[in-house]
Amino acid sequence: MALPALLVFCLAVLPCLAGKKLSVRLVEATNRPGVKPAGLKDVIDVLKANLPYSSYRLADSTVLGLPADGSETVLDGYAVRCAGDQNALAIVVRQGRRELLKTSVVLQDNKPLIVGGFSIEGGKMILVFLVKRK
Repeated sequence: MALPALLVFCLAVLPCLAGKKLSVRLVEATNRPGVKPAGLKDVIDVLKANLPYSSYRLADSTVLGLPADGSETVLDGYAVRCAGDQNALAIVVRQGRRELLKTSVVLQDNKPLIVGGFSIEGGKMILVFLVKRK
């Protein structure tokens, strides 16, 4: 009986002991004038250097513990599921019943990864993943 309790304890506590969090941000990228990049200060330079848009707006965000447990999070109508640790993170993105993206990635500490590029009027919705220490 002690072994199952220890297993449950380890599964609950080990992600916290790992000390890393995964920031997941849904960003609207457009060329609309006047959009302020609030909530994107730590990734705005990477976005501007890698994407052909002039305006970025944080649509929604969440923070997950690593390793991610595979739970689904809805960000502004997009269902995002992450499972695994930063060395093998499985990502699935859906909108309604339609699967938009299914991939596995390796994330480096403090280096944003831009994923997606789902078309919207006048631009794209993108996801930005960033691993940080607590």
